[in-house]
Amino acid sequence: MPASRFALLLLVLTLPAAADWIDIRDGRRENDRDWMEVLNQLDGNLKFALWAAGRDDQACRVRGVAQKQGPGVYLYKEQSSQCVLRIFAQDDRLVAEDVGDFCRSLYCPQKTSIGVRSFPLPGPLPLSEKINGEW
Repeated sequence: MPASRFALLLLVLTLPAAADWIDIRDGRRENDRDWMEVLNQLDGNLKFALWAAGRDDQACRVRGVAQKQGPGVYLYKEQSSQCVLRIFAQDDRLVAEDVGDFCRSLYCPQKTSIGVRSFPLPGPLPLSEKINGEW
């Protein structure tokens, strides 16, 4: 076997079966009643805005910059509380999870919580003014 074919075979055998990076493209994602917008920052972090609908036309609203933790995983930590929002890519979904349900008291009206919200990852819609502007 020629050296170039051997090198190619060796490369293919040593690559992981699943990629260890996940691309979260800029844009807006929606499910039935919720939406999330993300914008990658030059420093590797992720700017985001999340609207998580609840009952009686109430919604949790969170906006901030989540720090990159690893491939496709970001954490938003509210400095003045225990609020931690984990944003991550999983298979073909973009997921926002309120770790410990502590963000609820800061960003949600009564009887509403973020919990775990999931959005389709492929084919994001264009960003709106919500990620930078007023609700």
